[in-house]
Amino acid sequence: MSPRNQLEAFANHSTTTFVLHGGQNMTALALNDIAALQLLQAKNMTAILYSVQSVFGSQAKLSSNYSAQWDVYWKLVEPYSASILAFYPADEPTQAQVGAGIYGTMCKFLKEKVPHIPILAVVTPSATVGIEMGSFDLPKEVDWIGMDNCAQLCALLGAEAWLADHRCSCADHCWGKAECEATPPPGGSPCCCWKNRTMPQNLATIDAYAKKRGGKVVVVADGMSTAANMSQVPTPAEQELRAARDQKYYEWCASHDRCVAMLVFLWNTVGGRELIFGVGAQPIVLKALTKIGTEIKTGAVPSSAPQLPDAAGVGQLEAGPAHGL
Repeated sequence: MSPRNQLEAFANHSTTTFVLHGGQNMTALALNDIAALQLLQAKNMTAILYSVQSVFGSQAKLSSNYSAQWDVYWKLVEPYSASILAFYPADEPTQAQVGAGIYGTMCKFLKEKVPHIPILAVVTPSATVGIEMGSFDLPKEVDWIGMDNCAQLCALLGAEAWLADHRCSCADHCWGKAECEATPPPGGSPCCCWKNRTMPQNLATIDAYAKKRGGKVVVVADGMSTAANMSQVPTPAEQELRAARDQKYYEWCASHDRCVAMLVFLWNTVGGRELIFGVGAQPIVLKALTKIGTEIKTGAVPSSAPQLPDAAGVGQLEAGPAHGL
């Protein structure tokens, strides 16, 4: 399915989406992004602009001429900047990238150049523990903070690895011990939540951290299922559990003033180190998220919860990296 067709499939219940392009040079990159911004504007949507990473080179190594590259890129893109909801300069910034100054350089540069556009960071569960323990800190320029909830490596690694591998996180799947124990690893016994953490605990950590910094929170809801091959389509039971969990994310976001967006990873089905079934391949999850997104987009947030800011929305990713712990 082409990006345009993907957008048509979820635009009616979404307000934003990530935009990530490449290009042989900054002009080509800018033109690709402009085309996307124009398309989103026509749908009354905005972009979380991930393409800015290419201006800097990569999140692992900065280009020596990123400032000049920015000038070329932004001169073309700036007229369309009203459709940019936030910048996303790196995916899951690591302690090494923060410590080396790479990520901080990106954020400081963007904030100096375009101070009115928020910078979004989405961190891993491990980094969330680091935030709580005081061993991980994001640059001060980061405005919006979220934590990924989409790692399902354990489904591929088996029961023993599920319990032993530090990447395997029931905290990515459960809101409490009861739910976690109800969904044990394939062929294995019930697992406990990774580091005995639940999603409400992780969300509370991110919320407190954002409050201390004067920032905002995004929730990254679970929209993916991993499998070894295309025949392993997510079962109705798995989809029902994922849909129920995403409803909890929505309710959490709607009841917390600092929460500005609900972003779902991911829309389409992609391959790579494992096959990832997106929301588009899970009709039960899609139905639930369509209802949530429609409520957000029309302003019909449940009366029992505060209204979400206008910027909030369900952003179904067109594509993106597989997030991990």
